[in-house]
Amino acid sequence: RGECGPKRLRRAAVDPHHPRGRRGRRDARRPARGGDPARPAQRGRRQRQRVRPGAGHPRPLELPDGPFDLRAPVSACLGQVHRRVLAAELLRRAVDVGATVAREGIEFGVLGRDLAVGGQRLSIRGLRGEYHDVFLPLFGSYQAGNAACALAAVEAFAGSAAEDDPGLDPHLVAEAFAMMSSPGRLEIVRRSPVVLVDSAHNPGGMAAMAQALRESFGPVEAIVVLAVSADKDVVAILDELEPLAAAVVVTANSSPRSMPADELAELARPAFGADRVHLAPRLDDAVGIAVGLADEAAAMISGELAGLPGATADEAIAGAGALVLVTGSVVTAGDARLLLTGAGPAGPAESAGDDLARREDER
Repeated sequence: RGECGPKRLRRAAVDPHHPRGRRGRRDARRPARGGDPARPAQRGRRQRQRVRPGAGHPRPLELPDGPFDLRAPVSACLGQVHRRVLAAELLRRAVDVGATVAREGIEFGVLGRDLAVGGQRLSIRGLRGEYHDVFLPLFGSYQAGNAACALAAVEAFAGSAAEDDPGLDPHLVAEAFAMMSSPGRLEIVRRSPVVLVDSAHNPGGMAAMAQALRESFGPVEAIVVLAVSADKDVVAILDELEPLAAAVVVTANSSPRSMPADELAELARPAFGADRVHLAPRLDDAVGIAVGLADEAAAMISGELAGLPGATADEAIAGAGALVLVTGSVVTAGDARLLLTGAGPAGPAESAGDDLARREDER
């Protein structure tokens, strides 16, 4: 159980309806997921048709090395198969049309990264040179990889480098990266307490976000405001969040695909325990509850830390590690940004965060 041999792997790979062909044994709590199994193949054909003869191809292709681990779970085995098939097909197509291929970790990539206040400092190897001490005001190793890919894309559009070409102006590169922003990706939208917005909406995205949060903000236990789409793998998302969250406030976003808050609460209670799950049908109410819980946690822990020699009030609150994380969907992130900053398609006429602050003062 939980393993796959060659026969089972071939059978699962050939038959997409095989009971263990996608994710393994489905948990009874997980909602059914629809979709046309033919759509990924159709989408792949459309993407391949966009490659034109002589066109640059700076997008990274990660080629898995080594033999298959047939002792791994079926999903991991199939992941190896899919990556190799996709990489081989893309390389074959690139050769057919004479496109240039640049692969992250081979032709370009991140040489090193260190944490910095408000982001990270990178050393990047591009297609035309190396760039060191580049400040990136974004969090997470995946953002460092995104930066390397973006730099390689610019170099590819600029043309192939001659042997004596020093590459792009390093000061220009550093200035450009220092001005970068990524709305809805561990974005700080409020302080005291810190409120972060992240648009992670699947288990893989949640895992990457949780790793970046721990790396950049330390061993915090966040108060999570969660609203997800009903067609997602909600149980797996909750499993990724559980080690991170001191409490979760479940709610709904403005999308018609949003899972109702009461249904999300029913799924969250087995993972978190009933005492850690709070319910608020509206997002603004959920954020208000989460801010209150974070303030209570900060006050409790800062009171204990205040007696330490040399500890200031700000240091005591920072040591509490109390923050609010709003996540679960791109729509959730957008709704939270509109609520707390007024930034949205309609423009910031009056920040909805002002209304939230007024209601908090009334409490």
